[in-house]
Amino acid sequence: MKRIVSLVCAILAALAIPCLVSQCSRQVAGSGGTDYPNTRTLAGVVNNGSGAAVPGARVYLVENQGWLGDVVDGVSVVLDSATSDAAGQFSVALPQRKSWNVQIDSRLGGILARDYGDTYDTLDTTRRSFGILPYASVSGTVAADSGPAPRDLRFGGSAYVAPVNADRTYSLATMAPGDYTVVTETGAAGNLQPALAASLTAVDGTSRTGLDFSASETEILVDDFSIGQQQTNLGRLIGGGWWFTANDSPDGGNSSNSFTLVSGPGTYDGQSMLAEFALGATSGGPWAILGFFVGDGDKTITYDFSGVKSLSFWARGRGKVDVRFYTRLLDTLRGNQQTQFSYVIPVPAVWTHVTIPVDSLRIPPDCVAYRQGYTWKQVAGSMQAIDFIAEYPDNNPGDTVVLWLDNISLEGIDLATLAH
Repeated sequence: MKRIVSLVCAILAALAIPCLVSQCSRQVAGSGGTDYPNTRTLAGVVNNGSGAAVPGARVYLVENQGWLGDVVDGVSVVLDSATSDAAGQFSVALPQRKSWNVQIDSRLGGILARDYGDTYDTLDTTRRSFGILPYASVSGTVAADSGPAPRDLRFGGSAYVAPVNADRTYSLATMAPGDYTVVTETGAAGNLQPALAASLTAVDGTSRTGLDFSASETEILVDDFSIGQQQTNLGRLIGGGWWFTANDSPDGGNSSNSFTLVSGPGTYDGQSMLAEFALGATSGGPWAILGFFVGDGDKTITYDFSGVKSLSFWARGRGKVDVRFYTRLLDTLRGNQQTQFSYVIPVPAVWTHVTIPVDSLRIPPDCVAYRQGYTWKQVAGSMQAIDFIAEYPDNNPGDTVVLWLDNISLEGIDLATLAH
């Protein structure tokens, strides 16, 4: 199958997704001063909902794609900062790195403009306008599967920190609206390590209580579909993580596939992903793919899955799906024709927790990789994407394979492994 061509199209489509603007809270980690001085500046003005200037607002340029790496290294995620003057105006030096967010906090509200540095024109000297929104508040409890209680909650892409109390409660009274991945710092081998707990949506002017999280030292919740379908929770932390589709149309086939988020009856927990694969009739056998990049979709970037013990998720639907782990090593192996380690599952008719141990992954005995003796252990260090594939002969031409997904997790690996 012409997967490389299909994935290039998928990457370009993902990059075309517009940058999102969301918002944040008042409990801010230590600022970075002028850690990354630059001769160019971001000039802006802070205003409220009626357009009036907001003096005394704190403006932070926050690490974006390298956010998790900074947390793991114990480095401030704030790259630089400034304060708005009596007219609401500010000027702050641009970071030398490309990917950063703008976080603004004031006594009236705040905002987090995500991915701001990714598209910022450094030659544009126009003074930008930033409108703050009323804060939200969140509170609840945090639990760890072992070891000491988590020390802090951190909210991906921002400088916000919510301390976890002795009774494992937390609260953040002034959090600007937006979607956040939630990272806890938990005990692991005597050291505090980050764990991806969940995600949440904060709505301006509202208070959400009872937001309870659990954190694992040896499991990463890749996606629970609670804050959008285009990017995984993990991708929001390490960069990339885009969902994509591909099918046999480049080969002259007529298969089609789609995915969407569904709420309400029939879902597993809140929102679930629904994917449908309509297989056509292709001489070489029809196929269609739903997949996600582990992180950055650049074909030269890889991630180390050597410690992963299994992939797990909740699923229901009909048909059979080949769960395939795409590694750069085998993707670039001459003559291998995109063959990868995979495992075929019959999709259960009712919601079922599916676990695929990496020890159960296999490659076909007629492929180059098999004949050359490649093992999962050899290729696991070059992981790039995980695909769910409906194809022949697992299914028949004309079949419609249905796959509902929720709570996709990697087991046996800690978040710090993927931080850099």
